[in-house]
Amino acid sequence: MNQQYINNIKEKLRKDSQIKYREIGSDENRILVIYDNSITDMKFISESIILPIINNIKLVTDIEKIKREIIITPSVGDIRSEDEAIKHILSGDVVLIFSSLNAVIYCEAKSFPKRAIESPPTEAAIKGSREGFNEVLEDNVAAIRRRIKHAGLKVEKLILGKKSYTSVAIVYIENNAPTELVNYIRTKINKIDTDYMIVANQIEEELKCKGTPFDTIGYTERPDVIAAKLGEGRVAIITDGTPFVIYAPFFFIENFHAPDDYTMNKFIANSSRLFRWASFGISALLPGIYIALFTYHFNLLPYIFVFRLAESRVGVPLPMVVELTIMLAFFQVLREAGIRLPQPIG
Repeated sequence: MNQQYINNIKEKLRKDSQIKYREIGSDENRILVIYDNSITDMKFISESIILPIINNIKLVTDIEKIKREIIITPSVGDIRSEDEAIKHILSGDVVLIFSSLNAVIYCEAKSFPKRAIESPPTEAAIKGSREGFNEVLEDNVAAIRRRIKHAGLKVEKLILGKKSYTSVAIVYIENNAPTELVNYIRTKINKIDTDYMIVANQIEEELKCKGTPFDTIGYTERPDVIAAKLGEGRVAIITDGTPFVIYAPFFFIENFHAPDDYTMNKFIANSSRLFRWASFGISALLPGIYIALFTYHFNLLPYIFVFRLAESRVGVPLPMVVELTIMLAFFQVLREAGIRLPQPIG
């Protein structure tokens, strides 16, 4: 491999102090090892890549033999361009440039800090699983795979973001999810043109139906919920760096479902769902009914109650509609404060 190739890579990565370069071998058989020490396992690189090559330096004459017999890593592959080499380096792989063989390969050696598997704070369950997704795509796929040990479970990985190179996985069960749905989601995701793919909401915006205030794409932090949705023929989309997994399609009635519904007695679960529907009806209709009765149809109310209400509103300078609007606005402010502020303050 000519020196210009190496210089081009060094030039593009010149201001990154985490990029390390290690040369091994002789002048006739020089090998340059490049990696990012912030997202790689240094011990693994030393024991499984550098040490085997040094011990077998005289055998470094055939690139295929090196990949098969010398390097001890789970994944090894060829690199065709400078940009591809840089992408692998910044993704946590080790890139090896063989000057005498005119070849470049990469070895998987990823290792970076990650959050432990914890109970999802937004979807607590009394009787169900305590396991939740984290921000690592491979961990999230493994959590689903552990629940669905079926050969039909397919995981298609894509790279989105021209500069972020974010990994995205489309997960579905073959012959269970409709082919038209899988193709639609795959086509939509491939059409996303962005430099940085940071959160799953960017994919959700592309997939959801336009012109409706209701959600058509669901999301969850629970692997058991996603496993159940896949079993129903849905398609899940996992974004690296996001603990929420989105799935499609999502139906309005699912807003009234809870994870505990599938682990509790069916009579109790159905009663809970009825209470949720009743609560939704009250919250949606009661303010309008209140204004209609006390502003335009007060003759439908008992006279004593109307007189008491009129007496209590003598000192209120605002119309009832404005008063109720302000009250609902303050409820929303309190809700946002409880969610967004630090927990002790909220």
